[in-house]
Amino acid sequence: MVADGAGVWKSRFLDIHLCGRTVAVSHQRCLEECFGLRARERELRRRIRSALKRLGPLEGPAHAHVLTLAPKPEAVATVPAALAGLDGAIERIAKRPFSPRQIEEALGITARERLRWTKDGRLPQSGSATIMRGQRITLSTYAVDTVAKLAGDASIIDDWRRTDRVGCLG
Repeated sequence: MVADGAGVWKSRFLDIHLCGRTVAVSHQRCLEECFGLRARERELRRRIRSALKRLGPLEGPAHAHVLTLAPKPEAVATVPAALAGLDGAIERIAKRPFSPRQIEEALGITARERLRWTKDGRLPQSGSATIMRGQRITLSTYAVDTVAKLAGDASIIDDWRRTDRVGCLG
């Protein structure tokens, strides 16, 4: 995170434009470039709003890709540090592995298909996560890159489904 000579702050994920005393912050570019963020857009928007509202009043609806920030005079000096922290948070959101439910939603597959493809190795796990729901539950996780590749080429899943149907008939 750096400020250029004109006093405009830079971010790896956000486009930031100075407009007089206000700052327009857009996350449209990171959605276009990163599948992990597209799949978690709601979480991304909440995180951006949360970080920016500490700096001053925000304008723009909750679902907007561009927010307008009017930084408080005493917060202007902290904007670069806040944006650097926000960059780190966005990167963590982008790289966090997918849970079973998230991969099913992202790929449009059923739980049964996900389980079958994980078991036979077609859908590789990246690890596991443990959550508490009255007791400890361990969930498989899936790498963002794997999910992005499958989401980008629907023919792979179609081929898997075709293979499964032929296997059931044969």
